[in-house]
Amino acid sequence: MSVTRENVACYRLYAANCIELAEHVFDRDRRVFLLNMARDWLKLADQAEKEGGAGHDFEAPRVDSQPEPPAHR
Repeated sequence: MSVTRENVACYRLYAANCIELAEHVFDRDRRVFLLNMARDWLKLADQAEKEGGAGHDFEAPRVDSQPEPPAHR
């Protein structure tokens, strides 16, 4: 699958949406989950940019693992 700058922008938007949602969630575990998801979207965007080079279409990095669930207190 080819990833474009538009895809990377979407990844960053998804991260921003997760952060915005986390600001309105009172449950700590859910907030942590959303913030971790935001971090993962940003990592994916950064990785895609690095692997593809700025301004070019490129292949999406393969993601093999699932995000870890938040730890319970």
